[in-house]
Amino acid sequence: MNILIATPTERAEVLADLLSAKGFNTRAIPVMKFISFEDLELKIIIKKLELIHSEDFLIFISPQAAKAYLKLKKDLDKNRDLKNIYAIGAGTANVLLEAGLKNIIFPSELNNALGLLNLMLEKNQNWQDKKVFIIRGAGGGANQNNKILESGLAEAGALVMPIEIYIRQCVVENRELLSSAFDWADLIVLTSFQMAECLFELLDSELSQKNGPQNTALTSTSEKMSEYLKAHGVSHILQLRSLSNLGIVAQICELGEYKKQRE
Repeated sequence: MNILIATPTERAEVLADLLSAKGFNTRAIPVMKFISFEDLELKIIIKKLELIHSEDFLIFISPQAAKAYLKLKKDLDKNRDLKNIYAIGAGTANVLLEAGLKNIIFPSELNNALGLLNLMLEKNQNWQDKKVFIIRGAGGGANQNNKILESGLAEAGALVMPIEIYIRQCVVENRELLSSAFDWADLIVLTSFQMAECLFELLDSELSQKNGPQNTALTSTSEKMSEYLKAHGVSHILQLRSLSNLGIVAQICELGEYKKQRE
């Protein structure tokens, strides 16, 4: 089974090694990368982060958001005693815990923005005028799940203030590599809505001529993402149960065993 891993470089290499060890043929070709803001923009971001006080709520959308925040944390004295820290996914929470932050709250079952929204509304009944800061990336398209989180908290009465702390960009220089590997792949691993948008932005003209991927399966992380993939001609979708590396590998191994039994 041939697997194209289109996640950003650091994770793509880890997943490629794990899947190769299980006997899969893998290629790591990222469709998206993370870059830092320039110094002047970072100063503006730090001023926004300085508005956060201990009683406010802080949400980290992804491991990359947590890492970008931690790089700036030394300049944020007011942020050191935060009491209400939430994260989407165990991976994001682990980045924060390993850096010494404590009592990180994250959903254990529905591992996405909707799961976090449900958890936050369950834990706190009164959101009127509560300040909620959402640490996330900029660029790479709008994440529908994150919009659900923001609008859900705002409807509950919270004052929601997203802070974009790093930049997502499509890896234009990988367009040719992706094009040559696309027909080779039986499965393409994507772990966010933005990655799907980048994939189709990079290969739009080629896939339009083919009316979308014909035999290649793509992973999805949400119903909204699956709808997006279907709209772009994808007929084979693997809905990921977990976004952890080991969870993804386990599910792909299950798929591999199922395919072997069908052959």
